[in-house]
Amino acid sequence: MVTNSEEARENRIENPYVAGPPATGSAFHGRQDVFRFIEETLAAPQQNVIVLYGLRRSGKTSILLKLPDLLPSDDFHVIHFDLEGRARQRLSRVLYDLAHAIARPLAMPVPTPNGAKFSTDYLQTTFLPMVFDALGKRRLVLLFDEFDVLTDELWEEMPEGSALVELLPYLQHLIAKEKKLVFVFVVGRRIEELPPLYQAIFKQARFMRIFLLNRLDAIKLITKPVEGVFSYDSEAIEAILRLTAAHPYFTQLICFELFNRVQRLRQERVMREDVHTVVESIIERGETAFVWIWHGLPIPERLILSTIAYITEEEESATWEKINGVLNRYEVRRSGIEFTDVLDKLLAWGIIRQEGQDNYSIVVDVVRQWAVRKHPPQEARKELEGASEIATRSYEKAERLRREGSLEQAIEEYRVALRFNPNHFRARMGLAQTLYQRGELVQAVDEYEKLFYFDPDRAKESLTEAQLTLAESLEREGALKSAITHYQRVLELFPEDQRVREKLDALTKKKPSLPLLVAASIGVLALVLAASFAAKGLFPKPETPTPTQIAVVVAPTATSLPMITPSPQPTVTNTPTVVPTTSTPVVVAVTDTPTATSTPVPPTATPTNMPTSSPSPTQAPTSTPTLALQAPQLIWPEGEQSFEGAGAFINLQWTSSATLAEDQWYQIILRYQQNGQPTTSRNRVKETDWLLPAETYYGKADDQTYQWAVVIVQVTATSGETEIVEISPKSETRVFYWR
Repeated sequence: MVTNSEEARENRIENPYVAGPPATGSAFHGRQDVFRFIEETLAAPQQNVIVLYGLRRSGKTSILLKLPDLLPSDDFHVIHFDLEGRARQRLSRVLYDLAHAIARPLAMPVPTPNGAKFSTDYLQTTFLPMVFDALGKRRLVLLFDEFDVLTDELWEEMPEGSALVELLPYLQHLIAKEKKLVFVFVVGRRIEELPPLYQAIFKQARFMRIFLLNRLDAIKLITKPVEGVFSYDSEAIEAILRLTAAHPYFTQLICFELFNRVQRLRQERVMREDVHTVVESIIERGETAFVWIWHGLPIPERLILSTIAYITEEEESATWEKINGVLNRYEVRRSGIEFTDVLDKLLAWGIIRQEGQDNYSIVVDVVRQWAVRKHPPQEARKELEGASEIATRSYEKAERLRREGSLEQAIEEYRVALRFNPNHFRARMGLAQTLYQRGELVQAVDEYEKLFYFDPDRAKESLTEAQLTLAESLEREGALKSAITHYQRVLELFPEDQRVREKLDALTKKKPSLPLLVAASIGVLALVLAASFAAKGLFPKPETPTPTQIAVVVAPTATSLPMITPSPQPTVTNTPTVVPTTSTPVVVAVTDTPTATSTPVPPTATPTNMPTSSPSPTQAPTSTPTLALQAPQLIWPEGEQSFEGAGAFINLQWTSSATLAEDQWYQIILRYQQNGQPTTSRNRVKETDWLLPAETYYGKADDQTYQWAVVIVQVTATSGETEIVEISPKSETRVFYWR
């Protein structure tokens, strides 16, 4: 006997799940809460605007297409009208096409005049009254899908009379005057992110966010399309819901792949293992949908979403502290970019959830897995280049100036771009190249190092060339120690460069040891003085010493100067000493640790009986810590610059030749007046800029002077206490005014 499922498999039935186009007919499930909201809203005669908003691929278009079947035809006449691609059309053309869409199902004659002459007056005074007569008591419902696509066009490039410029004010007029005309708008953004004209249209609207299905509807979407064909194990259903959180598109996509798998393997039941098996193919085949959702988010939101996905790959949730830690690790600079309310926006969209006070996770797990694979933080960070329009314009101006040969002005524009968006890769690359072109090698290397940390593949060759040029320049100037440091950096980048390795070996051998030079100099000085005193008859010339007698002991440490360890005074007898007049050889012995050795002490001219003297130790000089790094160089603001108002953008900037270790930071020292009292704040950052927070503004203070400097510090935590040590000289102190 052939079962129904066997017969279905033999017949290879069509896949009933919809993974792409809007779901219609039997493929549509759920959303009763949305339709109830629409019906209740339209029951009020004075209410004629509804806005459905939500992320892309959340089922908004499917709802619009289902509305004509669900709204009572005795009460409503529903027309769907698509505005995509119409922003540059003249308003008269758009209204003419809208009139055609309304007239066709009502079997009304095609409206005249033609599209070129179809005016707003004609629509409202002639055409709409004819429509309302034909409809009787029914209300005309206009559905506008993806209404916000008009905002993707640039307003300043729109010709006069275009739909983008004139349609929105006209719709606002119709909404206020024609209550028999109902508008249902679908937008893919949060209302507060839309331009003011949109918000003016929507000020009398009722809103509903479209996102996830409820659990019961999601289960129906999974099971009903394949009733009588195959079944789902309960654990398989739970696995699907954990991956999709009842998101309609991703639920359809997983079930689409599972259906194909069952047909291929001739299974009768879907198990949990089957669900996990198809996840990888979902991430690949659903790429378009994932990208669609990703690009629907503002750039800062993308980065934070990526960061949370990265953290929750290993942990259940991400705290703001952990998120900040990842941003710092990847050198994400927050100045000039609005990050403060990103979490609130993601929460409002329903993309992330908050558990407790400070624990965040991504709602749709398959989105999290896609973000981890396709957009990890180091990749998502690159998109920050487009986060500031001001930075983009300054970058484009800098490029033009550089092509014209105005390098100094180009450098200033590159820095303006980086001031508004420190993550603008091309601006930083242009700055580094222009500095290198002008021969400002230290600053060029500093910028290339920042680029290398950001994108090693794109910056490696340029950084190597700049480091090598700087090393050769320092070598020519005789700054061998600094030259060696930069040659070593070149070898870190290209270990196989034999030419640089040989040069580095030669320089290392050529460079004399500092402790050895000091020791030799002191030894020679002692002998010269002794010979001079003897020549003047102050005491006999010294006898020829043995190497042991004149050994100079030097302890070559990093923090103290070499010392000569004095020997004890020799015991003097009654027998006079015969002193030969031969020349004295110089012998210098350098040991790792000080030892008690003897150096010759000239005897007195007339020998007398003296008691044996005890050795007198010499006090070692106090060691002075060495500041290994150079002082940061301040860039902006320039001295005595003035700023106005609490909204002023003050982004302190500096450069440094240092590459900071994990425990090293730039510390900004800021002095100003707060409530009449002098205040000093110290803030530590990894980047070479710091945006002044608004709370440091005291515009009504008597003294509106701000002083600032930067120093590099090392931060260590021991026994629960934090120790901060300055490891570079302080920069210069600059002054600016904030009134």
